[in-house]
Amino acid sequence: MTTNSPSAGSADTSSVGLLNVVLWAAAQAGADQAALCQRLGLTPAQLADPHGRVPVATIQHLWREAVQATNDPYLALHLGERVDPTAIGILAYVMLHCPTLGAALEQLVRYQEVACIGAQLTLRREVEVCWLDLEVVSAAIIYPEYVINSEFSVYFSAFRTLTGQPLPVQEVHLAYPRPADTHEHERVFAPATLVFDAARSSIVFAASLLELPIINANPTLFSLFE
Repeated sequence: MTTNSPSAGSADTSSVGLLNVVLWAAAQAGADQAALCQRLGLTPAQLADPHGRVPVATIQHLWREAVQATNDPYLALHLGERVDPTAIGILAYVMLHCPTLGAALEQLVRYQEVACIGAQLTLRREVEVCWLDLEVVSAAIIYPEYVINSEFSVYFSAFRTLTGQPLPVQEVHLAYPRPADTHEHERVFAPATLVFDAARSSIVFAASLLELPIINANPTLFSLFE
């Protein structure tokens, strides 16, 4: 259970893989990666450790510094367009070899904490609609909009990669205040209707889409990953 004490969230961590993805995206957008690492006290040895973890607070500070360095307030929204979803790590390969989108989302929910302890995913299925919910649960996440925007933009990109087509998402609920300019949100999350100030962040889509096959999935590899 998350508390409001000053130390709450201090033990929450993210993978070094996620850290490298954000650094790479920032560099692609014009930031000096070495300067970012220096400001955050990150060493080459840390970045090269495939099993390493860093505090969630480090990723949060990285987002702040990266947005300033790139002068791109929508950097988190652009993450899915800049990064190949298969570069995220072993979870991406597990999802690529699931038989259906529904099975891939189950694996995403199951292993999401490998990438970040601090945000929890839930897949809710109703009769005709599914909700992929993202809840920020770590007190170390002081910029929730960066987490939500980056995660959802990567998911949209992953849906296209997995199924070979854009997913006709019905709604995107965002648990932060409506910004003054929403044009980039509308573009990135099209054709979905956007709902700001939501109680929880969610991607809402037809339940029938769970049956979409994953293109080029290898059942043998999926069983090995399992």
